[in-house]
Amino acid sequence: MNRLVNEAGGALTDAQVRVLEAEWDRLVQQAALWAHLRLLNGSETAAKETRRLLRRLRERKTEILRFLREPHVPFNNNLAERDLRMAKTKEKISGTFRSEAGVEAFCLMRSVLSTIQKQKKPVAETMVELLQGNTEALFA
Repeated sequence: MNRLVNEAGGALTDAQVRVLEAEWDRLVQQAALWAHLRLLNGSETAAKETRRLLRRLRERKTEILRFLREPHVPFNNNLAERDLRMAKTKEKISGTFRSEAGVEAFCLMRSVLSTIQKQKKPVAETMVELLQGNTEALFA
């Protein structure tokens, strides 16, 4: 699906979206049959987990496939995951933070650095400007 969106320059026609949504529905239905077979084979726990996932895939179809209709919505959430990864790495390496102030300082710094990087600005130069009191450097 992502490849098709990219090939179309991020803008699919309504007809293309309907075809992809129908394919989504078909795949979810096929997975439901697979889950039923697992239940028949005695794997009740696995079947329950699969049914829960399928229910969420059906209920959240609009949100999951939003990238088909809205070009500004990314196919995945890698940016959000990358933002969290540094905090998790810090936690693994040094354990927990020593104080609430330390947590807040770390999160603030990571947020600023992440924003600078997402705006494709030079990190060092922008940080120097911010430290010199030029907060417009982050928003310009």
